[in-house]
Formats: sequence, C-alpha cells, structure tokens
Amino acid sequence: MTPPTIGQQQPGAQLDPRLRDTLGEVDHRRVAPPYLRLISCLSGTAGDRVYQWDLRLSQPNREHLDLAVVHSLEHMLLTYLPQHIPQVVNVGPMGCQTGFYLTIVNSDSYDQVLTAVHAALADAAEATEVPHANTTDRGRAAMHDASGASGTARRLLAAAADWTQVYARPGAP
Repeated sequence: MTPPTIGQQQPGAQLDPRLRDTLGEVDHRRVAPPYLRLISCLSGTAGDRVYQWDLRLSQPNREHLDLAVVHSLEHMLLTYLPQHIPQVVNVGPMGCQTGFYLTIVNSDSYDQVLTAVHAALADAAEATEVPHANTTDRGRAAMHDASGASGTARRLLAAAADWTQVYARPGAP
C-alpha cells in the first residue's frame, strides 16, 4: 500500500464536515486567522492514527508573532495542552511565526481538540511565567515574553467562536 501524502485522508475515516474543505493545503492569501484546522491524518503500521493540526494565530505574509512570544507560547502549549488532551505528541512552532503545528495521536474529535486548545490557552492567558524557562531545562532561557504570550492567548480566546472558520466569511473585512 502506498503511504498517503500530506493532507490525504485515510479511506474509511469519518471526517467532521467542518474539516472537509480545509484538509491539506490552503490558500494562505485567503485564510482568516485565528483558526484550528486539520492538515492531515496518517495511519501507522500498528493502526495508530496521527493527526496534524494547524493552529494559526496571525495572517500569513502580513503579520507574525514576535519570536519571544512564539517561544513562550510553545512552552505554555507543550505544558498545558497535554493536561487537557493526553494524546498530544508535539507542539511545533511554524517557522513563519504565524502559528503552531499540533500533532495528536488517536484522537479524531474536532470538538475534543477545540476544547483542549481553548483550555490550554485559558491556562496560558492566566500564566505569569513561562514553564521551563530556565537554563537547566532549555537552551535559550532568556528569549521569552510571558506577558506577550498571555496577551496573545487572551486575544485568541476572544476570537474562539471563529476558530472553525478558516476562510473569511462573505462580506467580512
């Protein structure tokens, strides 16, 4: 069997209808962050399913987050997200500084992932310090912005009702 390419849904999988139009590649000129969308779903040889999510925070090619904010949010999400959805494998910052890739195994519920991300961002919004931001645990402990990360989390939470809308609604600015 040929392994699926990025963005290819496995045959027989039930896909939440809200994810159908944005699975795989999207037109970065038309997206309207913040949003959470499924990028791909791959099956492992033992039957595990690996889901790659796009948690987009800012508009690609127009704005980006400060690197210290990205670094701090990465620490916060890596700490808080597994507390709400233990199947998290990784949280990886996008090189363009516009969001994060979330890798989650054996959890195909869009609502469960949305709820877990919301809860993790609520934890981040309340944080006054960055978890593991020290020279013992990490390699660049000085490059953090706890207040910037918490403020970004609050901004995202304020827009949570729109997280399932990847593209701008007709008539929206």
